Amino acid sequence: MAGVKNGEAQEKPVIDGPPENELALQPLSTANRQLTVRVDELELEHADLHSVVAATDIAVICLDAELRIRWLTPAIQRVVRLDSSDEGRPLADFAHDFVDADIVTVARQVLDSLAPAESVVHCHDDRTFLRRIAPYRDNDDHVGGVVITFVDITGQKQVENELIAAKELAEKTVDTVREPMLVLKPDLHVVSANDSFYKHFHVSPADTEGRLIYDLGNGQWDIPELRRLLGEILPENEVFNGIEVDHEFETIGRRVMLLNARRIDHIYRILLAIEDVTERIQAERKLQELTRTLASQVEQRTWAIRLMQDVAIIANEADSVNDAIRRALERVCSQLDWPVGHAFLPHRDDPRIFVSSGIWHLREPERFRQFVQASSKAQFRPGEGLIGKVVESRQLQWRPDVTVDQEFLRREEMEGCEIRAGVAFPILVRDETVGVLEFYACGVTEPDETLVDGMAQFGVQLGRVVERQRLREEIAEATAHEHRVIGQELHDTITQEIVGIGMLADQLRTHLEQQGSSEVQLAEEISTLLQQTSKHVRQISHNQMPVDVDPDRLHDVLKMLARNTEALRQVRCRVECPRPVTLTSGSTASHLYRIAQEAVQNALRHAEASEIVIRLIVETQLLLEIQDNGCGMTETQSGGMGQRIMRHRASLIGAELQIDTERRKGTTVQCRMPLRS
Repeated sequence: MAGVKNGEAQEKPVIDGPPENELALQPLSTANRQLTVRVDELELEHADLHSVVAATDIAVICLDAELRIRWLTPAIQRVVRLDSSDEGRPLADFAHDFVDADIVTVARQVLDSLAPAESVVHCHDDRTFLRRIAPYRDNDDHVGGVVITFVDITGQKQVENELIAAKELAEKTVDTVREPMLVLKPDLHVVSANDSFYKHFHVSPADTEGRLIYDLGNGQWDIPELRRLLGEILPENEVFNGIEVDHEFETIGRRVMLLNARRIDHIYRILLAIEDVTERIQAERKLQELTRTLASQVEQRTWAIRLMQDVAIIANEADSVNDAIRRALERVCSQLDWPVGHAFLPHRDDPRIFVSSGIWHLREPERFRQFVQASSKAQFRPGEGLIGKVVESRQLQWRPDVTVDQEFLRREEMEGCEIRAGVAFPILVRDETVGVLEFYACGVTEPDETLVDGMAQFGVQLGRVVERQRLREEIAEATAHEHRVIGQELHDTITQEIVGIGMLADQLRTHLEQQGSSEVQLAEEISTLLQQTSKHVRQISHNQMPVDVDPDRLHDVLKMLARNTEALRQVRCRVECPRPVTLTSGSTASHLYRIAQEAVQNALRHAEASEIVIRLIVETQLLLEIQDNGCGMTETQSGGMGQRIMRHRASLIGAELQIDTERRKGTTVQCRMPLRS
């Protein structure tokens, strides 16, 4: 029917299907289902993220834009006093173990600048962490806050300085480079490539897509090994991994790549991933070289530690400064395999001048005879020559080749002995140079930092030996003063009182004789005993009084000692001195006299000697020898106080004491002292 008649109502059409409200709710229902699925996905992602956070050993804090804690990993408790219950609280409320307290400040700066911040931070317990603070964005691409990570690098800190260049290179590589990738057809034509491929190999999509892989870059990818992999290996195998290819590219030069490929048969595609490992291989080689360098440095440090231990032992066990110097020269020369070691000491009359001590370590004495003779005559003031430079600067001086050093004053005497490198360092007592040790090598040798540090410490340790000897000398001087006071008191007081008592005893004897008393004989015995006591007290007083011997009169006082010994003990005692001896100080002469006196007393007291010979000989060194024909000393007597006193006196003057004894054949005491100009 085309229409309706006028005045007639039209019929309402009948519509089959759901009501209109149900149709209106269908989009909402669909959206609700989609939201439910999305929420489930988000909850799953959140659960996965929570599991990762709980499992990681890296300390991580996630902060919102107000620097309140959003979430954290359990490992953060090692450095910051918080746990998961503190989420939502400001980070500034919590204490941490770091020395510097700028975490909040730096985090705020990162939020303001949107630039990540990375630094090394230290804890109070000496732990070291790599701290990284970076901004993060929320789902709306707004900055949501910062993530702070703390990586414990304490164990790596020792080699960090040496590997920092390689570390920075590796970090930049990890941060900026992604693996280049090609998608190929089965006929090896390129379907597509990622941006990393284009950037890495300097090609464009127009020059790449749709072309045979071997034609890329004007044939740069026509690599025999790549042809073999794609033409032979991949058709037989679904995948190959980690195949190394070394190739020279026109644009980027020689590269080493690891190729990984996989066939995806159901879509007729081949994925080819190219990992450029050129930098990694170079870094590995550099790391190997650094490892070798580190091993060498560890070996050198170990040597320095052993050297310091040896020096400490030498300093503690040495009987004298000369003994310590001699052992130090032997130790350094043997360790370095250097043939010459020598010591200069201050002149006794003018400490500003340094002269040869006569103490050497020579691997081949005849070969270096000319140099030894020149050094024995040399004298150095501060600033003069190698030795003078050390004295002036109080620091080690190293000469890689002394033969071309115009300041080295003994270079002419080195001709023929092949000496080249020379090093000298001071023996220091606080800021005072009390000696200089010099060492020489036969080849040109550049300075070694570890060796320089070890030798500097060597000089300080030997300085303690000198300081200890000075203390001994002060103690000896104080002891001598006390002996002088006691001897003077015995002489001036006790002896005079005994003499007075003796006079009274004589008067008593005379009075008893006049009375005809029978006690006269007893009075005579008392008088005789008093005379003997007076004699013994005078002898004790004499022995207590330190003998001040003039430097040129040691021979005379030794003769006086021999005469007194013969007169008091009825034994033969003589002095043999081929030529006059003049020493540099009266203190040295006094100590030598006391050593001779103690040796004579030991021979009379313990060895029952009937003949004693005192010899004083001067050649390259001074020799004082006391020899007797007694019965020798027992083992107990050999370790007695008298010998300890003699050894102590010898150490005070830089001498060495040697005692040889044999039963029924007598004892020989020898005191040897180096002579300095």
